[in-house]
Amino acid sequence: MSRGPVFVRVEIDGMEQRRQAEPLHLYNDAGQLVATALRPMTVPGEHLVERLGTYPKIIRETA
Repeated sequence: MSRGPVFVRVEIDGMEQRRQAEPLHLYNDAGQLVATALRPMTVPGEHLVERLGTYPKIIRETA
């Protein structure tokens, strides 16, 4: 049984939006899986800012 993509909420330019998520796997020094989380996908020119107690924020680079 396959599932569709997973979406997470993020803040972009002061507005709440939904972005497709990708898994983030964290390993210890021995190479053992410690934790798995979801992080929103970013495109080139965007930076993800994690914030405690609220949604992550994506900041777009300006030239």
